Amino acid sequence: MFGYNDYGYGYGYGYDPARAAGATGVLLLVAFVAAIVITVIVYRKYVRVPGQQLVKLSDKGTWTPFLRFDTLLIERILKVLYIFNLVFIPLSCLAVALSAFGAGFGAGLAALVGMALTCVIAEVVTRLVFEGIMLRVIIARNTSDIRRAMGVGDPLDADGISSPAPSAAERAAQAAPTCPTCGAPIKPGSSFCGSCGTRLQ
Repeated sequence: MFGYNDYGYGYGYGYDPARAAGATGVLLLVAFVAAIVITVIVYRKYVRVPGQQLVKLSDKGTWTPFLRFDTLLIERILKVLYIFNLVFIPLSCLAVALSAFGAGFGAGLAALVGMALTCVIAEVVTRLVFEGIMLRVIIARNTSDIRRAMGVGDPLDADGISSPAPSAAERAAQAAPTCPTCGAPIKPGSSFCGSCGTRLQ
């Protein structure tokens, strides 16, 4: 029915803020659920390495790296959270813009443009924040790998159980040449073993 209301002449009952807020809440809830579903699909298809598990109860070889923090759970969590934010931000902006059309076409169009700009800025900021956090995680992981490769950290034995790193004297003794016959250490450049007399050259 055409008549006068608080917002001027027009059809219907006019703009109801409570109803608009309820519609916005419903649309945001739908966007949240949709973002979760899309995040799971994207992670399983493009991010997760098939067959790679953080820890497997039936495989004791995975227990030690997990308990020693050689494999980082936070890295996977950050990737999941980034994908979720990547999807949820545009969906939530679209939900707010659609709910604004209840106040009129002009208000909806203005909200759509504003939400588009907000979405672009939010996506860029989110990417930069997650890159900064991931850089710290990657540096920590690479530092641990380098220390382990250089023998500074606690290397893993063939049985998967950690053992203390060898001392400088032990590493020097392992690097020193030995006699192939008796195993005694020999001086570099020697032609004969000083222990058993085996000819070396």
